[in-house]
Amino acid sequence: MTEIINKLTDAEWVKLIRSFCKYFEQGLRVGQSYSNALADVNMDAYNEITGTDVDCFYNDNKVVDFIRALND
Repeated sequence: MTEIINKLTDAEWVKLIRSFCKYFEQGLRVGQSYSNALADVNMDAYNEITGTDVDCFYNDNKVVDFIRALND
């Protein structure tokens, strides 16, 4: 699994979940919603995770790894 340097703070996690809900309610898939929410909250982390093996934008099955990479 890709090692992500830019981890999210507790405050960023709260913002990410709020943003995720907004995107998900608009009809985006789970992975798309998390990716877009991350871009809203921490662009450095978004740029770092995009295109890696934990990027969940195109594959909802990677959401758990996406979350782990941002949290561990």
